[in-house]
Amino acid sequence: MQNKLAEIISRELNIPLNSVSNTVRLLDDGATIPFISRYRKEATGNLDDEKVQSVEARLRYYCEIEKRKGTILKTIEGQGKLTEELTAKILGCWDATELEDIYLPFKPKRKTRAEAARLLGLEPLAKIIMAQRSDNVEERAREWVNGETVADTDAAIAGALDIVAEWISENSAVRNSLQVEFASRLGHASGYEDYSLFLVNSGAEANENALKLASFHNGRTRVISAAGAFHGRTSLAVEVTDNHGW
Repeated sequence: MQNKLAEIISRELNIPLNSVSNTVRLLDDGATIPFISRYRKEATGNLDDEKVQSVEARLRYYCEIEKRKGTILKTIEGQGKLTEELTAKILGCWDATELEDIYLPFKPKRKTRAEAARLLGLEPLAKIIMAQRSDNVEERAREWVNGETVADTDAAIAGALDIVAEWISENSAVRNSLQVEFASRLGHASGYEDYSLFLVNSGAEANENALKLASFHNGRTRVISAAGAFHGRTSLAVEVTDNHGW
C-alpha cells in the first residue's frame, strides 16, 4: 500500500517517485519534517521543508481515506449489500468526497421523513413516481390511503416524494453534476475569466488549500494568523494555529 500511495502522491505533487517513496518511508519510520529536509537530502532528492510537508499532508490524507474504506466496506458487508463491483469501486477511489458519495446510499440513516414514509409502506409508490410511467399518480396513490397513518392521497404522494428526493440526493452522478454546475456558476460570478475552484468538505481543507496556493503563488513560507484561533487539524492548518498544545 505504501508504494501505491507514493505513486499517487508523486503524480499529484509532480515530485519524482523515488523522492516521494523515500520521504514516505522516513515519515513512517518516525522522522520529523525538519529532520528529513535538513539531514536526508540524499534520500529525498533535496526536497525542502515545504515539499516534505506537502508529501506528509497528502500521505496522511490518503491514509485516512484507506482507513475510511475499511469502515465503509465493513458496514456495507454487514448489510449484505456488498458486491464485487461495489468493492472494486470503493477500493479504487482516492477522493474523500467521491468516497462518501459512493457510501451515501448505504450509510445508516437517522429518522428522516423518507425513512418515516418507508415505514408507512410508501416505497412502492415512490418507485411508480420515479419511473414516470403513470398517467394518474393520484389514482395509484389511493391504494396506500388507509385513513389513519396515511390520511389521503396528498399525504401518500408527499411521503413517496420524500423517498424520491432522498434517492436523487444520494445519486453520485446527480451530486457530481450539481457540484460541477455550482462550481461553474460560482466561477462565473467571481468575474475572473481564468479561475480555479476547489470544492472541499470542511474549513480545515479550505484553509489547507488556501495556504498551499498562497505559498506556491508568492514563494513565501510565513503567514499571519489569528492568535489563539483554531484553523483545523490538517498539517498546514495546525502549523498556523497559535496553540502549543496542538
